[in-house]
Amino acid sequence: MVDNPFFGTWTTPFGLPPFSCIRPEHFPPAFERGMLEEWEEISLISTSRETPTFGNTVETMECSGRLLERVGKVFFNLNASCTNDALEAIARNWRPNLSSTECELPTMCSSSSESQNYTPNAPSCL
Repeated sequence: MVDNPFFGTWTTPFGLPPFSCIRPEHFPPAFERGMLEEWEEISLISTSRETPTFGNTVETMECSGRLLERVGKVFFNLNASCTNDALEAIARNWRPNLSSTECELPTMCSSSSESQNYTPNAPSCL
């Protein structure tokens, strides 16, 4: 397996996280890479010159951020159910970054004047 289990393919039964291989020090680089990948994926959508369709916007956006989602699910599950000082420190340090990313992604996608005029369900963080 890769040094950081989040960067490899999980071959565990049912695709469950390989908990025995995951260490607290794996989370920060995985969060960082996951956030960067999601920004790049969303950026490709928002800067595309293609005519927007459901497939190339909504479906593509829904498929973005898979690494960040995987890391977050494992981290927040462990932090809630089996926490320790190391996980608590990571939560304190990364929660602001993760919250900021969630708030900034919707504004990144509203680059056209048409989408800027239509925001009935805008997130409260905008």
